[in-house]
Amino acid sequence: MLKEKQKEKNIVGETKDSHLFSSLLSITPSISYGRFRVGTNVSDYNDCIEKTYSGDNHYTLDEYVVRLYGYAITLCCRESGFIETICFDEHCLYNGKDLIGMNILDFMRMMNKEPDSVDIDWVPTKDENHGQNQRCYCFYFNRSHVIQLWTWRKRIVNLTVYDYRL
Repeated sequence: MLKEKQKEKNIVGETKDSHLFSSLLSITPSISYGRFRVGTNVSDYNDCIEKTYSGDNHYTLDEYVVRLYGYAITLCCRESGFIETICFDEHCLYNGKDLIGMNILDFMRMMNKEPDSVDIDWVPTKDENHGQNQRCYCFYFNRSHVIQLWTWRKRIVNLTVYDYRL
């Protein structure tokens, strides 16, 4: 147990000092997070992903989870196997800052951009009787690259990146 904790601590410690760790999320020229890229085939990552959900390909997508630097990210694909979205609800690094937990106003200042759309949706938290009215902010980059931020009390709780042309 102690060896596992030390190993995880070493991995996180090493990555905090690296340039890669400070810029994992990339929006241009393509959307990627580390080595995971929207539009690539999920089979390219068979060595490190685990399928967690099989969708119906119409309303829901297949979901794969990968643990990266101790945090889970979700890759969503249709039957074709091409990654359509990358989802984050624990951790997402962009330009040296963790976007999860960041104030939405700080995000807008950092990006120097207003949202292209804002909606409010009911998001269940435990069961159908419990939930939150979360704001969903969409930011478009490079004409089709989208960062979709879900916030609760002005803090980012979940983030999705995708290319709406795919």
